[in-house]
Amino acid sequence: MKQYTKKYGQVFLKDRNIRDLEVRILNPEDGDRVVEIGPGTGFLTEQLLKYPIHLTCVESDHRFVDLLNVKFREFVENGQLEIVKEDFLNYDPGKVSRIIGNIPYHISSPVLERLALLDFKAAVIMVQKEFAMRMVSGSNNKQYSKLSVFTYLNFDARVEKLVSRNCFFPRPDVDSAIVSLFRRDRTRNIPDEFIDSQLKMLFSNRRKKIGNIIKGGIFENLRVDQLDPEKIMDIIEITYQNCRSASC
Repeated sequence: MKQYTKKYGQVFLKDRNIRDLEVRILNPEDGDRVVEIGPGTGFLTEQLLKYPIHLTCVESDHRFVDLLNVKFREFVENGQLEIVKEDFLNYDPGKVSRIIGNIPYHISSPVLERLALLDFKAAVIMVQKEFAMRMVSGSNNKQYSKLSVFTYLNFDARVEKLVSRNCFFPRPDVDSAIVSLFRRDRTRNIPDEFIDSQLKMLFSNRRKKIGNIIKGGIFENLRVDQLDPEKIMDIIEITYQNCRSASC
C-alpha cells in the first residue's frame, strides 16, 4: 500500500482522540450529507460512519479506493457510504451539509480555494499550523497575508486546536491545527480575479505605503499590513470602480 510522503506533507493521523475531536467539532446531524476529503486508509471515515449520515469519500488514489471498498463494504452496500475516485480539486459535490478532511500540506491553498466555491454549511480541516495561523491572522501581524484576507472574505474561520506532529505517521517536521470554517456571504460585487490580482499586488509590496502602489485611492499613507480586510476591500472596490470607468 502506498504511503503518503513527508516530502509533500502527506501523513496519516494516528491519534484517536484528535480524530474524534475533529468529528465532534464538525457536529454531523442526522441525515446530513458529509464529504470527506482524501480519506486514505479510512481512519477518519471509521468514526464518521458511527453517525446516521450519508458520507461521500473523495479519494484520488485507486489503491486507497480499493482498500476503502473492502474495509467498509457493508456501509457501501447499505448506501450510507459512497466512495468516489476523484481529485477533490476537480470534484463538484453539489450542495452538501458538511465537509471534513486532513489536508496534505502541499495542497492546502488549492483546497481552501476550492472550498470557497462550494455550497456547504460547515467544514473542519486539518492543515499545517503555520498555514492555519496565516488563515486567521489579523492586521499588524507578521503572519497577516493575502491568505488571511482571502479566508476572511469567504469564511468565518477559527483555529480549534493545535495538534502535535507526534500525532501522525510518518512524523512530519511541523505541527498541525484543526480549523473550522463557516461560509460567509460576500457583500461586494467584485470579480474574484480582480480581487486576487489586487491582493497579490498589495501584499507583494507590503512594506510600501498604499499611495506608492495605487494612485487616487484611500489610506495612502498606510501599508497594507496595517489595514483590516474590510479596509483593504474598500481600496480594491474603489480601484475596481475607477478601472471600470476608465475601461481598463
